[in-house]
Amino acid sequence: MKITTVDEAQRRLPELLQEAREDTIGLTDSDGNLVGLLAGLDEDSIDDLLAQTPGFKAMIARSLESLRSHGTVSVDEVLAEFRAAAAREKEGGGRTAAAEAGSG
Repeated sequence: MKITTVDEAQRRLPELLQEAREDTIGLTDSDGNLVGLLAGLDEDSIDDLLAQTPGFKAMIARSLESLRSHGTVSVDEVLAEFRAAAAREKEGGGRTAAAEAGSG
């Protein structure tokens, strides 16, 4: 593992991002304490990382709870709502169809 300071990393970020594809780079503060890591990620690594992130887990939990309590919405219902909003916009309602459909 290579080591560099945060200050140096800020100056050399594009270069270090390229290097991180091959080797993890440790980032230290001005006192030499390791404060972070710069590591390259591939598609599988990103998926694994997301699956372990508390915020992502919470979002999934909220989505599942919403599905359990409200059920699913059919594509036909979504399209009907969007078309109605688009028709109102065309009549001069002022709001965009997407914004109107999202506020339903």
